[in-house]
Parts: sequence; structure tokens; C-alpha cells
Amino acid sequence: MMEYTQLERGVLNWMMNHVDVPNLADQIRVAVPTEREYTGHGFFTTLSVPLDIARIETPSPINGPVIESPGVEYGGAAILFLDDFGHIEILEMYANGDRFAEKITDFRLKAWEESNH
Repeated sequence: MMEYTQLERGVLNWMMNHVDVPNLADQIRVAVPTEREYTGHGFFTTLSVPLDIARIETPSPINGPVIESPGVEYGGAAILFLDDFGHIEILEMYANGDRFAEKITDFRLKAWEESNH
């Protein structure tokens, strides 16, 4: 079984605690990663959620945190895409510059508003 990276887990935990979307935290708690694509500029992580879990009624994507890390050129961010059934499906993390290191353990996550100060 595939495991979350430290950064993926951090981003999803941050979203559970900071994003006020009904059913999001419940879906994150039971989601498991099934596939990960590294692009050099970030990651696309495919998530699987049981079909019987309550759907999310908010438009996709859901904004996540700003990512600050020495491994992410000019900082970056994360967004969470939903499938057609209202379940979380893809976690995208990307750099604002040209480089997103493949392994990141030193990072700070902030809300969009906090990052502008």
C-alpha cells in the first residue's frame, strides 16, 4: 500500500484544520493515496475515498495552504480537486518557480492571507 509523504500528510492535515468545507475533514481522514506523479514542478497525488462517504458540495478545486520550503522555488501551494461525485480525487502541489524538490521534509504551511505579509 502506498504511503503519504510527509508533505502530503502535512498539507492534508492543514486542510482538515483550516478549510471550512462540510465533509472535507471526513473524506481526508479516510482517503488513501493510490498514485503519485512527480513533474519536477510539483506533484499530482491521486486519492481514493470510499464511495459511501458523504459528498462535498463545494466547487472544485479547494484551495489549500501556501507551501514555503527551501525545496520549493519561490514558494508554492496546494489545491485539492474533486471528482464528479463530490469526493476528493487529486492533491496537486506546485512551485511558483521552476523547481519543486522530489523529497521535502523542511516546510511551513500558511493560509493565503498570511503569505502576503
